[in-house]
Amino acid sequence: MLSGACLQLCVQSANDSDARFAYHAQHTILPNDLCIRDLGFFSVAALAEIDARGTYSITRLRSDMKVYIKENGQWKEWDWESLGNQLEEGESVEMEHVYIGHERLYIPRLIFRRLTAEEWQKRMAYVRKKEKRKGKALARQTLEQKKYHILLTNLPQESFDGQQVYELYSLRWQIELLLKAWKSVFDLEKVKEMKKERFECHLYGTLIAILVTQTFLFQARMYWHQKEDIQISERKALDLLQSYWHQLLLRSHMAEINLFSLLSLLRKHAKKGRRKGEETASDILTKLEIW
Repeated sequence: MLSGACLQLCVQSANDSDARFAYHAQHTILPNDLCIRDLGFFSVAALAEIDARGTYSITRLRSDMKVYIKENGQWKEWDWESLGNQLEEGESVEMEHVYIGHERLYIPRLIFRRLTAEEWQKRMAYVRKKEKRKGKALARQTLEQKKYHILLTNLPQESFDGQQVYELYSLRWQIELLLKAWKSVFDLEKVKEMKKERFECHLYGTLIAILVTQTFLFQARMYWHQKEDIQISERKALDLLQSYWHQLLLRSHMAEINLFSLLSLLRKHAKKGRRKGEETASDILTKLEIW
């Protein structure tokens, strides 16, 4: 997120596990990196490997994963429901030195927060939509746990308090926005019937186009942010750049392309809109003194 680099790109079968992929992609992680992942990539083995590499992580707790506390040499299962009933809306507590799963993986910090009524309604609207699509209702315990936001992290408390950890985790949403933009702008999911070989050319060509435009877009965003403190919308910018990507790929000399004209177009037509009271990813990075 800070460098604009693509760490890894591979094409797999649609039914391959995200969690297994996360474990096999550990070689891209360097000491002092921060990995922010969604539940699809949740894996006790991957978390253990991240910690062993001297790397930091933030992840949500999977609803079926049990949490344990060690008291006087005895294991005690954490009763999150009792604790949750004591919290007011928007209130959070932090627990240190917990263990998760059958493996009893040590987690330095667990941050437990009760959602506000507005946040709960938004989450439930998403849950109901997902239930309808899959034709399967969630278990009572899973629904109950969705009243809360439970994060696991090994970030040191002296560097980031609980609220700052939540703000860092919110940056993960940029991945969803990016994928949505890729699907919309580059029509990733729209493929006509064709031979396998032609499809492979189409797929890899589209992925190359995405990487080229994404690399240029990152540099453009950094340029305007540093020069005029202007934030560029990735979605708006991709819409603009999509019509230029073939030039970036086919021209043999970058000097032939008027890059400044592209930069000016982005400044004029791709500024990020601001909703009242909402922080952008750049705002969060700046506030936390990361960017």
